[in-house]
Amino acid sequence: MGLEEANEVEDQLDDQPEQEQEEVIESNPDEDKARKGGWTNKDEWSDAGHNPDDWKSAKNFNEFGDLLQNYKGMRKEFDDSKSQFDERLTNQRTMLDAVNKQKIADLQAQRQVHVENADIDAFNSTQKQIDNLAEEKEPAPQVANPAEDTVNKWNADNPWIHDGSPKAAYGISEFNRLKAVMPISDAIKAMESSVRNAFPEVNERRQMANKSEVPRRSNTAKPKTLSMKDVTSEEKKFQHMFMVGDKLDEKAFLQAVKDTRD
Repeated sequence: MGLEEANEVEDQLDDQPEQEQEEVIESNPDEDKARKGGWTNKDEWSDAGHNPDDWKSAKNFNEFGDLLQNYKGMRKEFDDSKSQFDERLTNQRTMLDAVNKQKIADLQAQRQVHVENADIDAFNSTQKQIDNLAEEKEPAPQVANPAEDTVNKWNADNPWIHDGSPKAAYGISEFNRLKAVMPISDAIKAMESSVRNAFPEVNERRQMANKSEVPRRSNTAKPKTLSMKDVTSEEKKFQHMFMVGDKLDEKAFLQAVKDTRD
């Protein structure tokens, strides 16, 4: 190869672009997760016009997001429970109102008979009943609050909570602390556990006696589930208020009957 040919080859090699080495970027799990939720790095945050002091790291962003998701889940559970409670209360009021109107109609028919018989005393007595029913603006019975019922039942089953002892004071304090962060039933269980740990009951004689005792059967009757067979003929008059299309919403109707009886 001549000198001129060698220079030509060298020039060609110099003109070729150097191959850029691909930069390998390691994946950051925290940042990958945060990006899906809208997180940006500090430079991107500032470039978007936000205050740099308000920027959060990917880890902190994810922790807040997890807390927010937990809150949303608890909020949905609360809203669903409240919706069911409101529906029961509405159905109860609707049925009680219908029952009230039916009673007034029956009394008005009796009053007319008293008019025809010129029975003044009976007329006045019937009229008074009509007036009393007409003045009722709100039904007296109310659908019980499930959480309140749970607390009331527990209080009735555990009279020690009202005896003013250090154990009672501790239990009340623990319950008030726990109910702020968990459902009532769970708060009660957690409180009971805390009380047992703080005030252990040690009674060896009683423990020995318990081993020899024969368990007694509970006489507490289980609450009866209401069925259509249990509905009276008077109550069946109000089935039409719970029709969905041409079909009876049996569950809602039976619940309203039970709430009305209670």
